[in-house]
Amino acid sequence: VVVETSDHARLSIKLSYNWIFDTKAQNDDKTSGLFNVHDFVGDCCMALASRVRGAVASKSFDDLHRNSSVILQEAIFGLDENGDLRASRRFKDNNLLVTGVDIQSVEPVDARTRDALSYSVQQAIQITTQAQEANARHAAERDEQEAKGMLHRERLRDEVEAEKAKQALFQLQAESSALLSMGKAKAEARARAEASQIEMEAKLKQAQLQIRAKQIKDQWDLQRQRESQELEITHQGAVNGMKVGLARDLTKIEIDRFRGQVNAIGKDTIKAMAQAGPELQAKLLGGLGLESVLITNGTSPINLFNTAHGLIGHKWDKAHKVAVTYMSEEQVTKIYVAQAQRLESSGKLKDAEKLYLMVNEPDLAINMYKKNRHYEHMIRLVGQHRKDLLAETHLHLAQQLETESKFKDAERHYVEANDWKSAVNMYRAHDMWDDAIRVAKSHGGVNASKQVAYAWAVSLGGEAGAQLLTKFGLTEQAIDYATESGAFEQAFQLARTSMKTKLPEVHLKHAMFLEDEGRFEEAEEEFVNAKKPKEAIDMYVHQQDWKNALRIAENHDPGSRSDVLIAKGRALADKKDLKAAETQFVEGGKPELAVKAYKEQRMWDDAIRVAETFEKQLGQGLLYELQQEKGRAMQAPDPGGDQDLMATGRM
Repeated sequence: VVVETSDHARLSIKLSYNWIFDTKAQNDDKTSGLFNVHDFVGDCCMALASRVRGAVASKSFDDLHRNSSVILQEAIFGLDENGDLRASRRFKDNNLLVTGVDIQSVEPVDARTRDALSYSVQQAIQITTQAQEANARHAAERDEQEAKGMLHRERLRDEVEAEKAKQALFQLQAESSALLSMGKAKAEARARAEASQIEMEAKLKQAQLQIRAKQIKDQWDLQRQRESQELEITHQGAVNGMKVGLARDLTKIEIDRFRGQVNAIGKDTIKAMAQAGPELQAKLLGGLGLESVLITNGTSPINLFNTAHGLIGHKWDKAHKVAVTYMSEEQVTKIYVAQAQRLESSGKLKDAEKLYLMVNEPDLAINMYKKNRHYEHMIRLVGQHRKDLLAETHLHLAQQLETESKFKDAERHYVEANDWKSAVNMYRAHDMWDDAIRVAKSHGGVNASKQVAYAWAVSLGGEAGAQLLTKFGLTEQAIDYATESGAFEQAFQLARTSMKTKLPEVHLKHAMFLEDEGRFEEAEEEFVNAKKPKEAIDMYVHQQDWKNALRIAENHDPGSRSDVLIAKGRALADKKDLKAAETQFVEGGKPELAVKAYKEQRMWDDAIRVAETFEKQLGQGLLYELQQEKGRAMQAPDPGGDQDLMATGRM
């Protein structure tokens, strides 16, 4: 549609309509009326174009440009009696309803008009943009001024509160100093009293424990003796029973043997032997297989046989050969064990051992030597016949001898059992440290003896322990022990005289001890002596004693000065004193930290100021980034203005 405004501007308007036939308004038999108009589309477009041209003709170009949508919709649909826009336009001839219109384009027909319109739109956009920028800038400046005013008021208020707090602090410090002096005196007196009480209670408890330990040991010794006596009685009863039985059996055997001999020799022969002289008796006994000389009073045949029996009494090997030939193994063992027990009772342990071994009873021989406390022979037999139990036997004997306080013998058996550490522990338990060190050095080497010496020093404690370690050539361990136990004077003396390379380490440990005690000036001196000024600086930084921290840095470690300034700046930033923090950051060579502190508090102007001042160091990128962030933070968009701008762009 080509239209012309009241100010003679010719425009080409392209419209699109939504239409529909209203079949609900007719009866079914009258639907043919829908086709009464042959070119209903052309007629509809012409009719609506006429209305559009009429409406536009009364409007100026500027009015149409601003309100094109409203003007065209009112021209097409019209207004009702209330002045509201109708929803549709009806054509009664065929009940055609136009329900919507879309303005697809509005373009000037004349090229000059089109160019002027484009320029107008650009000018409108530019003017709107400048207006919004001016509004935003004005609002930002207003907010900035308000914020500065509020900040100034808050700063004054904080300064007033700070002065009040300082007064209260001074008063509290004075009161605290008085209370501290009084409390310290009371605490020291109370501590001394409690220390004395604790010491006496500890001594009392120690005495009670010693008494209790002695009672337990006495009870145990008594119980052990009682059990040993009971076992001895039981054993002796069994042995006596065996002896009685054995004597009975031997008597019977002897009677039978004597009866057999008498019967074999005959009464006449015995009579002749008794009446014969010594020379004939020797011949008769030689005929019986006896090689020894027979001495008798010649008065009784019984004495003859008893004397012959005594002459062959110690030929156990030959007797054993005869016995195993004519007697069972059990009978031989019984006879020999009984004879060995008789020899044992008479103290002839060697002969008894020989008989026990003949019948393969080494355990009885071992037990015999154990009962008679002949431990060397006992160990010899265990080594020969029970090698698998040799170490265990040594260990058992060592423990028994230790309970009997025979420490040297116990040591020997511990060593034979390859358990020299138990010998060391035995001597340690009885405060025999010299022997403990001797055993450790002999069987474990120098390192083992040093470990024992160190344990001895720990038991002594303090200066005495350090002196002991020095005595054994453990100077380094003595220094370490002295520092760990707080005996720094002893540690310094040992280090200066015997190991100067340990001096810095002793100074350092002493400094750490003084720092824990709150004696910072003394700790500073020791840190410097230890060639660790950085530790002293860190100590003062932790206490926020910036003056002393800077002093040490300037005198002993210039490279740490910037670290102190930066730490101070961080502390001030945490307290929101950003101006003072900026000074410290800049002096410490870290202006970017000042920028960061201002940025975190949204103090954009100060952040930009610092970035501009140190642009060469920080680079242009940071400055540009801050400006962009400030713009985004300070901008306050106007929704209405944005809509007008979009509408202008569409036109």
